[in-house]
Formats: sequence, structure tokens, C-alpha cells
Amino acid sequence: MEEPEIQISPVWGLPGTLLAGEPVNVTCTSPGRCSGPPPQVTWTGPFCDTARNVSAQLANGTWAHRSDLRFTPTPVDDGKELICTVTYSPPQGPSTSRTIRLHVDYPPGPPNITGKLTRNGRPVPDAWGAEGDVVSLETQEGDSLNLSCEASSRPESNLSWAKGNESLSPGQGGSGHLKLPNLSRGDAGEYRCWAKNSYGLASRVLRVDVQYSPRLGNRLNTSCQHQGPRVSCSCSLRSHPSPRLQWQVDGEPLAGNGSWGPLQVSSWAQGDEAVSTLSWTGSRDRGPQIFCLGSNTHRMYTVLLSPPDTGHPGAVMEAEGRTGQGPGYPRCSSPACSSGRSSATKEPTRNWNLTGLRKQRMRPQLGELPPQVRPTDPSSLISCPLPTLFVALLIMTLFAL
Repeated sequence: MEEPEIQISPVWGLPGTLLAGEPVNVTCTSPGRCSGPPPQVTWTGPFCDTARNVSAQLANGTWAHRSDLRFTPTPVDDGKELICTVTYSPPQGPSTSRTIRLHVDYPPGPPNITGKLTRNGRPVPDAWGAEGDVVSLETQEGDSLNLSCEASSRPESNLSWAKGNESLSPGQGGSGHLKLPNLSRGDAGEYRCWAKNSYGLASRVLRVDVQYSPRLGNRLNTSCQHQGPRVSCSCSLRSHPSPRLQWQVDGEPLAGNGSWGPLQVSSWAQGDEAVSTLSWTGSRDRGPQIFCLGSNTHRMYTVLLSPPDTGHPGAVMEAEGRTGQGPGYPRCSSPACSSGRSSATKEPTRNWNLTGLRKQRMRPQLGELPPQVRPTDPSSLISCPLPTLFVALLIMTLFAL
């Protein structure tokens, strides 16, 4: 017996393809033309409760009988079967049927972003978060990040990554993968994964926060100058989270804004950078020992801006160490360390450095004075020129005799 005829409208793409979210009509028409009692047309499968039987008389006096289904498919309907059965002289007469399988296409939904964050080669747990449609990730400078993006769609979506308006090259593993090794503060920002197929596109944002420990800033030159009996110092440190900055002058901690006798301090913050200036008026023969200290949750950073005796030629020395753990290691950051000469060319302005001073581990805590730096050990000179080293060795030899 001839099978019923099934028609679908509208048609998307290949014949029989439906689009999720778009209403569709499926019509099953009985074969042949009937002059007697009308056959019974029934459906088996989803959406059967939306069936509506229609009979139409043709010009020759015969009748055409059909059943219409009207429904809106969803992605979960993909692969389901609809069976149309036509039964003549119901309920016990002969019957014929036809089966169709639904093919439902759909545009991509918001992609799912996952990734692996490692620090010193080890996975970092509990770093991911979400706020609405935005995924957030907290990282540290030096971490490595492997990102994956997936989107459900039919046909399969083309996946791509972008940061701002800049398209990013995919990593190994396909277009949905992105590798960000050795993160720096320049890698912070919003990354967007795009999913696109022939029916539409969707995206999701990943906000990457890169934290880093304190270091010298850019807004002011971190240095001290001696102008007559007055010492003027400036310190600029930046970090994320922003640093807590304070001064230590001859062992006394000074923070915020205020005056302490001959000392005046002015501090302010600009984004992730903390800035402070210090002014001291005293004896020209001996300047104070001045430290600038900055710390955040990751690390402490110390800058020695003047030696205890201003008779020494000058430079800035820095020390870094984990907050509350272990010593920092001072290092000289001035050309005077390698030249052995002060960078000043005329009085009364003079810059200081630490040429010829002992390199010693320093680990100051906020509120206490870092260890003294004394010129006693020639084996630990900081980039000292040979004449200075020779003089130091000669003095030690004379003392030994």
C-alpha cells in the first residue's frame, strides 16, 4: 500500500531540517483520493497533541484527507521520530504509515569557558569565579594559563578568542584553545570567546586579574637629594593589589601625611601606584638613614635611599622578600655602583649611593628598621671598582699587622 505524504515548512538548509525556536508546520496527507468514509490520520511521537485533521473536497468529487502539526522545536528534539499512520474504514481497516526523523539545527549559546592555571608547575585551585555572564580568574605574575572554550550548536560552531579588538592566535588543540604562559601585568584584561555558525553567534567574557608584587613606580623618581642642610626624598612604588607605603628614618616609621619635628611626609595613591615625598632639615655633616618600604599580600619591597653617613658616595639600594617570611636581598640600582663616582656634578645638590658598602641580606618588617649596611666585608662589595677594592684590602692588611 502506498505510504502517506509528509511535508515540512519552512525548510532550513537540507530537506527536513528544522531550526530551534522557529515555528514549523508538518503535514501528513493520506495516499489516494477517497469517495467513501474518510480515513483516520494519527501521529505518534512528540507534538501529537497539536494535531488538527483537515478534509478538502476536490473538483472531481473525491476527498483529500490530511493532519497538520504546528509546533516550535528545541535543540532537545533533534533525532526524535514522528510517525504518521493512515487507517481506512477505522478502526479495523487496512493502514499505512510513514516515519520521519527530526533534524533540528540551532545557533550557539553562550560558550563555556574552562582552563588550567598553574603556578610553579602546580595547579592553582579556587581561582575561578563568575558574576552573571562574566567569568573571572585571579592570577599572579609568572603563572601559566591554558584556556578552553566550548559551545553547543548545530552545525558545529567556529570558535575564536579576542582581547579587546585584537584577535588572538589559538593554541594547540584547536580554535577553542588559548595559551597564556608566564603571565605579566600586561596580560590582565577581558578575553572574549566567540562562537559562530550559519545561524548566529554568541560570546562569553573572561576577566583575568594579574596580581604582582611591589616594584619601583613611574610617577616619581625614587631618590634622595641633599641641598644644604635639607634632604628631599621621593618614593614611587606600584603593585597589584596596590602597595602600603611608609618611610623609616633612623628607625622611626612614618606613614600617611604629617609632620614630625623636622620631618614632613606627603603621600597619595594613583591607581595601583603609591607615591610619597619626605623632607628633612638637619645637620649637613650627617644625614639620616632613610628607607622607603612598600608591601602587599604577596611581597615586601625595600628601598634604601641613603646610607647612615653621607660622606659615602651615593646610590639607591633595593631589597625584596616575601611579606613576613625570610630575608630580602639588596641590590644596587644606580650607575654609580659600577662607576664608583657620585652622579652629582656640582654643589650644593648631591645624590648618594652605596659604592664600597657591604652587601648584606635585609629583611625589614613594617615598623622596624632594616639591618645596618656597613663597609666591613670586602668579599661582598656591590659592583665595586678595583681601586676601591684595593684600598679596602690594604687597610685590612695594615690592621692585621
